[in-house]
Amino acid sequence: MNETKINILNYAAKHHIVSAPCLVSEYGIKTVTARQYLSDLYKAHELVRVGRGEYALSGKQQFSYEPTEE
Repeated sequence: MNETKINILNYAAKHHIVSAPCLVSEYGIKTVTARQYLSDLYKAHELVRVGRGEYALSGKQQFSYEPTEE
């Protein structure tokens, strides 16, 4: 995952909702690029769509298996 995607996830964690216009004003990237990053993160299940063009962190709890000794 590249640095920009990590920054977008950090922005989503801080502001709860992220959209392409927010990313354009915050990071100075082009609108098309911001939409592509959001789409990639959505497809990777890192973000969930909460409205038209608005995304938030998925909030899914990470599952980790730890066997117990019996």
